[in-house]
Amino acid sequence: MSWRDLSLLAGALSIVPAWGQQQAAATPSFEVASVKTAAPGSRPYPRLDLDPGRLSARAASLRYLITEAYGVEDYCVVGTSGWVDSDLYTITASSAQPADHAQMMAMLRSLLAERFHLRMQQEDRQMPVFALTVAKGGSKLQPLREGESGVPPAAMSSFPERVTLLVATTIPDLVKHLNTRTGAASLGRPVVDQTDLRGKYKIWLTFDNEMDPEGRGGRFDIDYPSALSQQLGLRLEPKRLSIQVWVVDQAEKPADR
Repeated sequence: MSWRDLSLLAGALSIVPAWGQQQAAATPSFEVASVKTAAPGSRPYPRLDLDPGRLSARAASLRYLITEAYGVEDYCVVGTSGWVDSDLYTITASSAQPADHAQMMAMLRSLLAERFHLRMQQEDRQMPVFALTVAKGGSKLQPLREGESGVPPAAMSSFPERVTLLVATTIPDLVKHLNTRTGAASLGRPVVDQTDLRGKYKIWLTFDNEMDPEGRGGRFDIDYPSALSQQLGLRLEPKRLSIQVWVVDQAEKPADR
């Protein structure tokens, strides 16, 4: 090898550390972040509070944080252990400068990798689902006009026998609402959007409100398959589809700091 070849090789090798530093610098991360176990007795609070450059979670599970950071439904996260679903964490984090939602979620992904040692991989899995489709008679959804809130008219009394509930204003939000029902209210399968409906709508559902014997309150159970079909012109169709999921390969409880 000539002296000139050695010089070129040395120059190329000298670029590698600099490139690695640039890559590390390009990884978005919060300037300051605190992750602590939520106070004993805390109830799950599945919500992120976001301001430009600031993120906070009051009492969130790692599973919930994953769904928000990666923008996926809960059923798309598999391979979790008990504590990933049950343990709750309080998080406050801020960036060096204002950041939009996409940048904040990228920083949250970095935080989960750093503090929870989270490692995941994607794969396709066959699973039973309900495909949300437009019924044969067509959609009954009313488009939401500019300036409208989508909130149904107020009830005439405090505990009416029939109540109209605002479920969502977009189909993705309706799907999320259906997928977050738990326990006896759960539909039993994940719901996947196959409506091809875009835009905003008045997605209301009317249901019977069962009064207690003293008339001081009520309870209701919604038959979602029937309500969606009769009131919205939508259908839940049982299918088996290939769904892209995130498989959790590694996750560790973080130290409080």
